[in-house]
Amino acid sequence: MKKIILSSIILSSLFVGCATKAVTPIEVTKSFWKAEKKENFQEAKNFSFSTDKDDVKLHKSIKIEDFKIGTFKQKGDKAEVETTLFLNNPVNINPQKSMKVDFNTTLLKDKKEWKVDIDTTKRSLYTESAKKFSVDIFSTLQEKLGDFNILKEAFEKMINEIKDNIEKK
Repeated sequence: MKKIILSSIILSSLFVGCATKAVTPIEVTKSFWKAEKKENFQEAKNFSFSTDKDDVKLHKSIKIEDFKIGTFKQKGDKAEVETTLFLNNPVNINPQKSMKVDFNTTLLKDKKEWKVDIDTTKRSLYTESAKKFSVDIFSTLQEKLGDFNILKEAFEKMINEIKDNIEKK
């Protein structure tokens, strides 16, 4: 009888130990961005340090079409997961093309759980989005207007003509 009770205790402690095992940074990151993509902020909040679902909302102009998760680096209780978001183009610069943004999702370990550090992650996302957005604007302008030297020459010619007209008067 003692063996049965002892075996039961050992087995149940094994099951409890498996059930409370920490989820990996990769799994937490995937779950977080999946919830963000669905705009299920209540669910996203569960994978972050936020206590308010409004904290996990991204800027209203950011709409996630898809995402990819890469590798992660861990240093103690901090992990950074390579993340790529494919966003609807916020100002329709090129509506056929998603804006691809590469950045790191930062996670911190809380007790035995990994959670997204929403402030650091948003800062990284917004910084990289702004860089990508400006590159996309420049590329689109260059594509639509052609070589900027032509534009520069046209402005210089116009300024010189205005200057000449002013000097004649």
